Amino acid sequence: MSITSLSFGLFLLITVIVYYTIPYKHRWMWLLTASIYFYALSGTVILYVLGSSLSIYTATILIGRTSNNVRKKIILCLTLLLNFGVLAFFKYINFGIEQINAVGSLLGNGIKVGKLNLIVPMGISFYTFQSVGYLMDVYWGKIEYEKNWAKLLLFMLFFPHITQGPISDYKKLADQFYGTLSFNIRNYSFGCKRIIWGLFKKMVIADVLAVYVSEYFNSYNEYSGVGLLIGIFMYSIQLYADFSGYMDIMCGFCEILGITLEENFSRPYFSTSVAEYWRRWHITLGAWFRNYLYYPINYSLARKKWQDTLRLRYGKKVAKRVAPTISLLVVWLATGLWHGASWGFVAWGLLNGLIIIAEMWLEKTYEKIRRILRIRETSYRFKLFRMVRTYIITTVILSIPFIGSLSDAVLYYKRLIFCFADNLSMHSIIPQYTGLSTLLKLTVCGVGIVLFLTVSIMQERGSAREQISNMNLLFRWGIYILLAVMILVFGTAGGGEAFLYAQF
Repeated sequence: MSITSLSFGLFLLITVIVYYTIPYKHRWMWLLTASIYFYALSGTVILYVLGSSLSIYTATILIGRTSNNVRKKIILCLTLLLNFGVLAFFKYINFGIEQINAVGSLLGNGIKVGKLNLIVPMGISFYTFQSVGYLMDVYWGKIEYEKNWAKLLLFMLFFPHITQGPISDYKKLADQFYGTLSFNIRNYSFGCKRIIWGLFKKMVIADVLAVYVSEYFNSYNEYSGVGLLIGIFMYSIQLYADFSGYMDIMCGFCEILGITLEENFSRPYFSTSVAEYWRRWHITLGAWFRNYLYYPINYSLARKKWQDTLRLRYGKKVAKRVAPTISLLVVWLATGLWHGASWGFVAWGLLNGLIIIAEMWLEKTYEKIRRILRIRETSYRFKLFRMVRTYIITTVILSIPFIGSLSDAVLYYKRLIFCFADNLSMHSIIPQYTGLSTLLKLTVCGVGIVLFLTVSIMQERGSAREQISNMNLLFRWGIYILLAVMILVFGTAGGGEAFLYAQF
């Protein structure tokens, strides 16, 4: 079921009507029923989610009912191995087979292992991380284990976050499933506005750009470097509009139900450093890696005896940064692999990690340079420079795994640099250029991007919906009508592309 289809809109409408019609105590069961229905329509086997939820449910009950720490640790490790093992099998088995075949080809043995024809369960990365987070919280004693398996299943399967997140915290979300909130007209109004805004970003911006981006990436030898440069910046806007558009649709729907999903974005392209960028982009994934991987590794390394040796030889500053450096490398390697099984994603993850590590190590050096050059850190021009610099860096890195293989990415950037001004015709710069119709599509998309930027600037100052609600009635409704018309008239121009993050 496409998220941007009329059938999905009807599904949401029925879900809301039934939700507010039935008694409070049965609402969570209706949400579970709707989520099972939604997942079943995805075409993947729901047994995988059921099996994962049962393993987590059983493990947390056993952990909660035993006081033996050794037994708790054994249960935890076995459950982690099972769930991460299933995730690794579905996401990385064919990547592993490719590497075995590559090594075999180098050794000249001529043996090739055939790839497996697997249907990857929808949202496996998201529900695995979310359920493992719940398991770890129970193990650490942060929360009580859930005694009702169906309620735990709802937490894992809740359809607004099953395909692309956010990776929710059990305590924050579960408490909202069993509340007694009545229908609220303000929640309904604001939720609908957010849904429309999400559809606008997806259908008018992301889907239109997707047509051109895929052509740049798939046929990069046919375009000049200027065109390829435009392609990577188009992709950065496409991905942001696509992913944040999905979040707006689902968060808006949940707002109608009186449920608050955790935010996944906070205007990342206004970041002044790569580290800040990743605190603003896919916030819940970053929080998961920080809480369940970075902190445990960093804490463990900080207690090692060799830290004392480093402190004596190289000083406190160096010793203090070694553990975070190692932890960040592990986290960013894992982040790259989480996004996809390819060397392109590995390179993308490690590049982000290395830049963040460099920012950490060179922080004092930057401060000295700013003092020497008499640059005020609070200066608007300096902040703008840092924002543009960060946007360029993250955009260049972002496209690497999506161009194709790692070798394709290298060839793409090689052509971008060395054939930058070759054959500067409209056909070599803009894919599928047909004259006025192409320019009209791009102009409408450009207007959409300007609106997107304007709203983002407003959001930096507070809630954009609140600000718009306080505007003149005619102006306010003019904005709503403009968005609706652009969605209805130009929203199908991109051909209804699938959401990009659904593949993760």
